[in-house]
Amino acid sequence: MKTIFRFFGFFFAQEIQKRIPTRRDRAALRPASINILGSGAGKNGQSFPLRNLGVFAPLRDFSCNDFILKRLVLLLVTYLLLPATFSIAGESAGGDSCCAEGEEALDYPLDGYDRTGIARLKAFKLVQEGKMRGTARLPWGAKLNESEIKLRLQGINENYDISATTPVEPVLQSGLREILKNRDPHYSIAILDITDPSQPRFAAVQADTLYPPGSIGKLLIMTGLFDQLARVFPDPAARVRILKNTKITADDFALRDTHEVPLYDQAANKISYKIIKPGDTFNLWEWADHMVSPSANAAASMVWKQVMLIDQFKTAYPVSKPQVEAYLKTTKKSLLSEQSVRVLRDPLGAVGLPEEEIRQGTMFTGGGQRAVPGVSSYLTPKQMLRWMLKMEQGKLIDGWSSLEMKKLMYFTRRRYRYASSPALDSAAVFFKSGSLYSCRPEPGFKCKKYMGNAKNFLNSVAIVESPAGSRNPCVYLVALCSNVLKINSAVEHQTIATEIQEMILKHHGRFKPKKGKQAFVDPE
Repeated sequence: MKTIFRFFGFFFAQEIQKRIPTRRDRAALRPASINILGSGAGKNGQSFPLRNLGVFAPLRDFSCNDFILKRLVLLLVTYLLLPATFSIAGESAGGDSCCAEGEEALDYPLDGYDRTGIARLKAFKLVQEGKMRGTARLPWGAKLNESEIKLRLQGINENYDISATTPVEPVLQSGLREILKNRDPHYSIAILDITDPSQPRFAAVQADTLYPPGSIGKLLIMTGLFDQLARVFPDPAARVRILKNTKITADDFALRDTHEVPLYDQAANKISYKIIKPGDTFNLWEWADHMVSPSANAAASMVWKQVMLIDQFKTAYPVSKPQVEAYLKTTKKSLLSEQSVRVLRDPLGAVGLPEEEIRQGTMFTGGGQRAVPGVSSYLTPKQMLRWMLKMEQGKLIDGWSSLEMKKLMYFTRRRYRYASSPALDSAAVFFKSGSLYSCRPEPGFKCKKYMGNAKNFLNSVAIVESPAGSRNPCVYLVALCSNVLKINSAVEHQTIATEIQEMILKHHGRFKPKKGKQAFVDPE
């Protein structure tokens, strides 16, 4: 039987290889995906993005009238040709809320439950251990423990900074321009290669252009939270107690949201997903996690509110609900607005990030905006790159806070947008993305997600360590912003991520092409 299977596998492989498209054609096919157990990414199905494996691209056009036979062919080729060489957790163009019921969505390292009290970490660890039902398998790069996450420049190169006079590294700059030369001019990017921490390599293209932050602004709220905790509770042990033991119930600040967050029902031993509504209760660490990971707008406004309350009540925090209501009711809205901006501005200014180039000024929900009027928000790729640089140096508030924020960014979920590049499957990715698109009537144009014809902003910030867990990985920081109309910007960011990864690995002699797929060389 095995011989027969291999014979048919060889036959199908030959037919498929004859029809493998060119590299340019594969790029065009990249968004497509097939679920080998039926249409859609169902609870028990596994969705295999065609972009991950060039060999599968021709199957989209493979002539096979029999529905069942077609899926048997897919199963056969998958089993024979590519056993366990890819991630089944990819996504071509996901949104901030990326996961359906039954699929894992998390950022913090899986072993962090006991220390943080983030309940779903316990659940997802059980799933990965095979002790609880779940569908999504994490790529290799998403399986680091807390102890393996480190600040790459702390104690090594804490004085390096990027300014208007910082020279670009010629080879990196040339490679970056090569990646962008045939693309629309509305891309802005800044990149810092810190593989050799003593000799960072910087490159940038239009990196001083202002963009609306979208959900990238949630990283600035996270910064404000850890700043206020450090100011009021200097002992890190006290900050851990506040984050873990402070229970916060959602109120009108959480209205309204569309992003679902994962919930773990320990009694039923299952994971479910829901939109946060008034009455839902989480500890402060979980609120921060919901803000950064599934990018819940409700969580962002609730966390920002807590930042203001810590600033107001100091060591008396957390305070009672009547005290909170009295404070918000008796304080002029203009003063609340000024306070909301200040608590996010101050920690950025402390590390030299100028307010005129990076600011989150408006709550993420209507309920939050009604309570606290906002101002404009914006950022540049260069300042977001500097934000990541300061974090890697342990200077974003302090070393403890910088490390905790990096852990909250650790991407251990179904990857999407920039992070969904199959070239990053073996890499640890610390990631946040933000989008803002809109459409206007245009003959022959159909509005789609991330393909606006009026505006089509997409921002990605990422720290990539490749391969994950190596003692000597390639490490680089990248901030990419774009506003290219009528293209799928999520797929474009994914494609650029692949090209940047290849460029970095080639420079360090760790890239080895293999039949059209990415190959990684671990120097160990």
